[in-house]
Amino acid sequence: MSWFILALFSALFHSASELVEKKTLAHVRSIDLSASIAFSHFFFALPFLLFIDWGHFNAGAMLFSVASAFLAALAFTLAAKAFRHLEISFVSPLLTLSPGIVAVLAYLIIDEKINRLGVLGIIFLVAGSYILSLHPEHRSSHIFEIFTRSRYVNFAFVAVFCYSLMAVVDRYALGEIGIPFANYFFFTQVFVALFLIPAVNLFGGGFGSVRKSFVKDKGKIIVTSLLTFISRALEMSALVIAFAGLVAAIKRSSSLFTVLIGGELWREKNLGRRVFACVIIVFGVVLLVL
Repeated sequence: MSWFILALFSALFHSASELVEKKTLAHVRSIDLSASIAFSHFFFALPFLLFIDWGHFNAGAMLFSVASAFLAALAFTLAAKAFRHLEISFVSPLLTLSPGIVAVLAYLIIDEKINRLGVLGIIFLVAGSYILSLHPEHRSSHIFEIFTRSRYVNFAFVAVFCYSLMAVVDRYALGEIGIPFANYFFFTQVFVALFLIPAVNLFGGGFGSVRKSFVKDKGKIIVTSLLTFISRALEMSALVIAFAGLVAAIKRSSSLFTVLIGGELWREKNLGRRVFACVIIVFGVVLLVL
C-alpha cells in the first residue's frame, strides 16, 4: 500500500479521534480523559511484547522512552484542556504548527538543515497561525493580547512545543541510534501511563475520578483511544516507506477535516476564515518538506 494512502488514513483517524475527544470532554475532565487514553494505549500495545528485541534492551534506550513519554503525557494533557475550553476549529490547526517547530528544533538540536523552501514554509505556518488567532473585529496586536487573557491558548502552544520536541527525540532515538521500534513504542506507552498516575492524583480527583469518568463515558473513551492508536500505527507504517517529513505533512492535514466537520457540528463562528488559515498552514507544511 502507498505511503500516501497510509498517511492519509492516519490523518482521517486522527481527525476522528479529535472530534470524539471534543465531544467526550464535554462530560469528562481533561486529566481523567488523558489518563484513561494512556491506560488504554498500554493495553493496546501489549502485543508488541511479542516483538521486543531484548538484546537491545538497555538503560540508554529506556531514557529516550522516558523523555518521549514525559513530553507525550504533558502535551496530550495540555491539548485536552485546550480542546475542552476552546473551539475545536481554533485548537486543531494550531497543532499543525508542529512540523515547522520540529524543523527549527531539529536544526538546533541535531543539526538538520532547513532549505529556502523550508524557511518559506515556516513563514506560511506563522502567517496561518496569525490569521487563525485574529478575529475580524480585533486589531492586529490582538494575537499578543490573547496570551495574557486565556491560559488555554498558552496550553495549546505549550502542547505544540512538547509534541514537536517529542518528534525530535523520537527521530533521534529511532533514526540515529537505531532503537528497535517495538522496544521504543511499547515502553513509551508504559511510561506515559506511569507519568499520568501521579498527575491524576496531583491535578485531578485520583483513580476514583478516572474510574467514574470511564464508567460514565467508556464508549467514547475507548473509541477515542482506539482511533488515536490506529492513527499512530498507520503513521508508523507509512514511515517505513517514506520520509518522516512527508508523512507528518499529510497526517497534519487532519486539521482540515477537523475544522470542516467539527466547525459544522458545533456551529462555531468565523469558520470560513479559520478554514482559510488552516489551508495556509497546511501549504506551509508542504513547502517545508519539499
